[in-house]
Amino acid sequence: MGKVAPNPGNYSGAAEKESKASQQAANWQTSANRPDISTPYAYQKWTQDPTSGEWAMQTGYNGALGDTSNALQKQAAANMAQPFDWGQFGDVPQFGDIGSGEAARQQAIDAAYGQASSRLDPQWQQREDAMRTRLLNQGLTEGSEAYNQQMGTLGRERNDAYTSAMNSAIGQGTSAGDSVFRNNLSGAQARFSGDMAARQTALAEALRARGMPMEEMGSMQSLLALPGFNGGGGYQSPQYLNAAIAQDGANLGWWQARNKADSEMFNQAMNLVGTIGSMAMSDERVKANVERLSEEALPGVPVATFEYAAEPGVRYRGVIAQDVAAERPDLVAEGPDGLLRVHPSLAPERL
Repeated sequence: MGKVAPNPGNYSGAAEKESKASQQAANWQTSANRPDISTPYAYQKWTQDPTSGEWAMQTGYNGALGDTSNALQKQAAANMAQPFDWGQFGDVPQFGDIGSGEAARQQAIDAAYGQASSRLDPQWQQREDAMRTRLLNQGLTEGSEAYNQQMGTLGRERNDAYTSAMNSAIGQGTSAGDSVFRNNLSGAQARFSGDMAARQTALAEALRARGMPMEEMGSMQSLLALPGFNGGGGYQSPQYLNAAIAQDGANLGWWQARNKADSEMFNQAMNLVGTIGSMAMSDERVKANVERLSEEALPGVPVATFEYAAEPGVRYRGVIAQDVAAERPDLVAEGPDGLLRVHPSLAPERL
């Protein structure tokens, strides 16, 4: 009979050995693809998790740069750990009180009227003496009807002259008051602008000093671009630092928005000052014998006739500023003397 066939070889054992050898070769190749690198400036180091087998890369600085990086990180962390102190800049500058110029206005009125009176007094005294002498020479006695009539006419003319002088003085005083008010406003604007500029400079310097360690850390990152690094990957600033930078940026944005609002308010004040000069005086407090008519100049605003207190006997037709303010406040402005004025389209007409 024939011989018994030989038993087959242990292929499974060989396959297992080959698989282990292949895995070892693969692990060696993987490790070879992840070399540790070191230069005088920085290093790259790979580590493998013994459980999951995942690889992780670490990078950092060598030598003196390592000490510098650690010091900057500590300084940046210390800066961000402290809330930004807005109080160090003091209160936000205010525009301040610019005054009304009323004192200068009254002083100018008194000076102008006093000067006019110093000329008018001797003139009218001479006219009165001359009139009295002429009437007596005509045989008219003091107290007679004809005498009193002539002297009364002279008195009214004299009152008109002094009233005209007062009106002129009021005009000069109002102009002087407006000039003082504008000068005060210009000075306040310059002070306000200077204070705001100084505050903004101080704020920018403080924010720059606060972020300086992070800027220097960012400039050091280029030293980590070593050969073999995956995509040039290197040290990344901690995310909490970026969050702190964003917060400081938001705070600065709020501050700038506040500055813009203050600036717009200042521009509105300047526009108002420019408007007042062209508007017509119409405050009820400077008028006498006011009579409101049934006719309306604007819806809800009656036409009125009146006299100015400084110009008795002369009637005007127009509106009362207080009536206009109740219906159309956009057509009314308060001057530096505290009196109301109306839009030029509503200026009074002399009857």
